[in-house]
Amino acid sequence: IGCLQLILMSIKNGIDDKNFIINSSRSASISGNINHATQILNLAKKSNFVISPSEYKLTKVLSVSQRNSLRALRRFKSIKRILTKEQESFVSMVVGSSLLGITHSSTLNLVKVGISSVNNQPVNVLESTARVALRYGDWGLLEIVIQAMPVYLQKTPKWKYWKAQLLLKEGEKVKSAKLLDSIKPPWSFYGMLSGEELARIYNPKKHISYRIPTIDQDFKEILNSNSFKTALLLYEVGLYREGRMEWENVLRKKTDKSLINIAKYLSSQGIFDRSISAALKTKNEHNFYLRFPIPYKKIVKEEARSHKISPSLIMSLMRQESRFKEKIVSPAGAIGLMQLMPSTARSVARKIKLKSVGKKSLSNPIINVKLGSSYLENLFSKFKGSALLSVAAYNAGPSRSRKWKRSLRMEISGAAFTESIPFDETRDYVKFVLSGAVMYSRLYDQKSTWNSEIQKKSFLTLQSLLTKIQP
Repeated sequence: IGCLQLILMSIKNGIDDKNFIINSSRSASISGNINHATQILNLAKKSNFVISPSEYKLTKVLSVSQRNSLRALRRFKSIKRILTKEQESFVSMVVGSSLLGITHSSTLNLVKVGISSVNNQPVNVLESTARVALRYGDWGLLEIVIQAMPVYLQKTPKWKYWKAQLLLKEGEKVKSAKLLDSIKPPWSFYGMLSGEELARIYNPKKHISYRIPTIDQDFKEILNSNSFKTALLLYEVGLYREGRMEWENVLRKKTDKSLINIAKYLSSQGIFDRSISAALKTKNEHNFYLRFPIPYKKIVKEEARSHKISPSLIMSLMRQESRFKEKIVSPAGAIGLMQLMPSTARSVARKIKLKSVGKKSLSNPIINVKLGSSYLENLFSKFKGSALLSVAAYNAGPSRSRKWKRSLRMEISGAAFTESIPFDETRDYVKFVLSGAVMYSRLYDQKSTWNSEIQKKSFLTLQSLLTKIQP
């Protein structure tokens, strides 16, 4: 709303040109704010800017593009004849990039038709278009889109990595390596991937800052504060939104030393979700054992051995799904440590001949991990051992994972497939689970933690989990 008021104010004061007005209106439409877009255009008309009727038609197409890409495509086709070349180019890229979500056959062609509008596109459309380029292996398109991104966006780890891959394709090995080397932190998805490409296997055990500092006075004051107690109570009774607000207030401006001590205390109390949250806040001093704890170790070891899946992967998936809260229930109804939907749990239970499984029993760690691991093994079987496709399917469903795979026109790297996943949630989920599995492997791959029979197979690299994905 504040942004809209500033735009309207600038139009009234005559300090903006038509391009700025049109781009502002279109950005508002793409964000779903068609009323804002209309206000901008109407005020521009009153201020003696010439706004064509087709621009109003165009905003209606843009406003549904991010919610219903197929409807946007139909609307685009119905008004195409009245659009100018510039308008057609702009809408083509927006609609084409949005069609990636449903793996539509027109996706790449529409994006390429709209390439002349690349410098006028908002950031979210540029990123979606770059993902189209990755999905279809169009390196020329990818280069154009990355160059059109704002500098701050080009400097983010994901687009740094893909810029480095472009340099490598062009034979610029030294420049590529230098760019890969600049991607930090080394334990993030792209930091880890870059390190492996440079033959550097990151070992969190050797990170000098992983040590646990001694108790400090600030830490004791925090534990005794009303905010700390209130935050934990709100989480305990299921008021997560309110609890998160209170918890953020507790951790605000705390030193790394205090954060690690808070995390250590909470871990000792079995409150792993808040412990991980505090440990993740540190900026310079890090304790990776607190970020990646191993509760339910015995259960995970047994299920990993039974289903021949890396215990590091099971533990990472569980960490991502529930942060180790046994009784947590998602808004969609998924229950327990591995966040199983009751219908999925019943289906798996029948296959492994487990007696009737109700919602209450899914809060039992032994039952939940057994069913979750069995389901994960089933996904591995469906996707021929691909950890990437199986983890994506665990989050988004097997049909979507299968559909994304079938939409490929050629073999692409697992990294390209991951970044081109059209759902933000699933894309981030895959990155967190796979990179987390590697961190667990680095921290705990020893006979005292994982069973020696599994240990040989569980030492992981990100590349080994991603592999290449074929149509």
